[in-house]
Amino acid sequence: MVCHSAVPCGRQTGRPGNWLLAVVCCWCLARPALLLFCGRSAPSVTSATRRAQKAPNCLPIELLTLPALDLYTSNKGVVPAPLPQLPDGKRSVFDGVPLLQDDASSMPADADAIQAAAAQFTERLVGEVVPLDFLSAALILLGLCLGLLDTRRRWISYAADSLAWSLHGFSGSGAVVPARLVPSGPQDIETARSSWSNCRRLVSFLRTARVPDKLRAAAAADAAEAADARLGPLAEAVRSACSAALLRGETDPLPVLDGEWDCACDYFANGAVIPVLMRIRGSVGEYRAEGRRHDISGITARRQGSVVVVDFLWSNLDSSSGSGNWLISANGDFLAGTWSQDGTDGAWSWNGRRKAAVSSPPPPGTVSGVDSTSPQELAAKEFLGDLGSETALAAAALTQSMAREPDLAREKLARVWDDTAPVQPTGTGGDFAQSALLPDRWRDAGSEMRAVMGLTSEGLISAELRSLATAICFLLFAVLALVLARALELGVGNPEDSASYSLFFAGYTVLLDVSVKGRREGIMRLTRSPEEQKLRELRLAALCRWANGGALLRTGEVPRIEVLEAIRKAVPKLRAFVLDSELEDLLKVWQPDLKRRVLRTASGTTPAIVTYENLSLDLDVIRLAAESEPVLAEPRTIWR
Repeated sequence: MVCHSAVPCGRQTGRPGNWLLAVVCCWCLARPALLLFCGRSAPSVTSATRRAQKAPNCLPIELLTLPALDLYTSNKGVVPAPLPQLPDGKRSVFDGVPLLQDDASSMPADADAIQAAAAQFTERLVGEVVPLDFLSAALILLGLCLGLLDTRRRWISYAADSLAWSLHGFSGSGAVVPARLVPSGPQDIETARSSWSNCRRLVSFLRTARVPDKLRAAAAADAAEAADARLGPLAEAVRSACSAALLRGETDPLPVLDGEWDCACDYFANGAVIPVLMRIRGSVGEYRAEGRRHDISGITARRQGSVVVVDFLWSNLDSSSGSGNWLISANGDFLAGTWSQDGTDGAWSWNGRRKAAVSSPPPPGTVSGVDSTSPQELAAKEFLGDLGSETALAAAALTQSMAREPDLAREKLARVWDDTAPVQPTGTGGDFAQSALLPDRWRDAGSEMRAVMGLTSEGLISAELRSLATAICFLLFAVLALVLARALELGVGNPEDSASYSLFFAGYTVLLDVSVKGRREGIMRLTRSPEEQKLRELRLAALCRWANGGALLRTGEVPRIEVLEAIRKAVPKLRAFVLDSELEDLLKVWQPDLKRRVLRTASGTTPAIVTYENLSLDLDVIRLAAESEPVLAEPRTIWR
């Protein structure tokens, strides 16, 4: 029976046991007050001293004598805590008590203390090794070899390549070391040779780039071709992408600069552009900056390759002077260049656009809004539609012609392309501006050519030296992993916990290694036999030949089933014993930007519809190829 009353149960029942319990509680509560009221002293010291003397290797504890406490001193009944009275000769209550600290006079100097601590840590690091530490070291070694970052290559591969290049540089005077290292994995070389995606991105960027960027790219292409004539086809592809801003005819008149220009000039040479109004009349002109007028003289235009270069001289009221040059667009509405000051090093940007008139006439090529483009311009537009393929063919022909050249000759050609890269002018927005993409795209195309020409670790360094570098890096990683495992065990204080943390680290790196596409392809390559790898290369080459003939385009979208059926009908090597997934992997090598869009129905009874993006079929080319293909007569049998 449970009582829910607020009154004690003893008062309800009246049992004597409850009264006895109440008396005991009252006595326990009243006893301390009675002791304080009667003034009883502390317990005898003799018993405590006797127990301390009987304890082995212990000093007698000298107890403190507390003063007599005051009685009721507050209306709230609070008794203040007394101050202890120290015995004679004691400065603190801790005198004579052994503590885990030393006196300052016995502490060594700072350098000696650090040395002693390091020696103690090293002794524990080496002398207290347990078998579980080797398991932790193995797990940490696995994580270090795979790497933490989401990269296409593993850390052991990066370290081995760096060490191999260092050993290759010291191997002899005839060793060729590239000016810059590029991705050189088997997947990178295979993709570069099959798709030339970086060269395509360069010309694709130039199609929609700003006019100043097109002018700088064309000037860089002219400089590359002048430095090495073998770069002529590739430079011509770059100029074709920039043709909207260039004078393509040899007899075309030079543009006229007379008029007003709205310019953006790095006037203070600090990377920040300011608006500048410029007026040009013949060979002289003036510009106003910060409310002051300055003079321009010696304006002369000349042809330099495919661009029009204008040289000029400037002077201001502070007796400063200098020179500069502009690149002028074909219609004479844009200029892009630099200026410099006499006696100083450096060139700063000066870009401009012709100031629009109040009522401007219709642009050339249009009459009353009707397009009257010439047949030559229409042909140029059709050529630009397939400019990516022309660029890829030019780059492939260049690398194929350089295949049998010495390593030094190939490196010189690659350096010419890198040295003539367009330079981003000052005051154009920093690393995230559109003008900053042009040098990056140019260098990426050079990296692709380096990879295909064999200017990589696999192409220039012997297999024995690369194996030695890998073994040395693995040994260094193993020593580092053991040191980290011992340090982790000393930090957490338990080898089991250290092994658990190492397992988490290794598990994360393994999961990352499996999730990165480039690393999975490397694992699949290792699992293939040499015969399977050779067969895959033959299939990829057959697919690339058919696709580069115009049957496949790297734009648009198309259902997946139509692409696979067309490939199997046109390419004999891909008709049998090739899964759809394998064929799709080959397509991704030819078109790295291939994407899948999956459309699933709500019911789930019908199969999903898969569509390829950035890929399409040219049905006219496929039909012409099918009509020109000879039809083989079927063999006769006894049943016909």
